[in-house]
Amino acid sequence: MQKSKKILVGRSGGMGLRKIVKIGDSVGLCLPKEFLRSKNLVLGDEVALVWNGGLRIFPITEVRHDEG
Repeated sequence: MQKSKKILVGRSGGMGLRKIVKIGDSVGLCLPKEFLRSKNLVLGDEVALVWNGGLRIFPITEVRHDEG
């Protein structure tokens, strides 16, 4: 298994650098393969974005009402 570039993975999680890219009239951010694997996500799955000074990404099945 090849590790994504610009990413550090530890026992309890990881962190990586990503660029914001233009996709049509929108922008996108690519998620590391390691994050997708750790959360059992596949193409087409929906995720929730929670931001308030930072950004957190949760698979829809992990979202709780108290996270917002």
